[in-house]
Amino acid sequence: MIPSAAENNPVQATGPGCLHSVVLGGAGPAMAASVSSVIPVMMVFLVFQRQFIAALANSGLK
Repeated sequence: MIPSAAENNPVQATGPGCLHSVVLGGAGPAMAASVSSVIPVMMVFLVFQRQFIAALANSGLK
């Protein structure tokens, strides 16, 4: 049922094909890079969480 072009070419793969490559371990370095790039952003958010929420609440009252 899967077209042969999408089956053989990972660039043309659909969602299930991409998910299959992730499950088989083809995206390990990419996932490690994405997690390591999200961690500093999450740390900044956690440190300044009260200020972010207060700014959002104050902007909604105007």
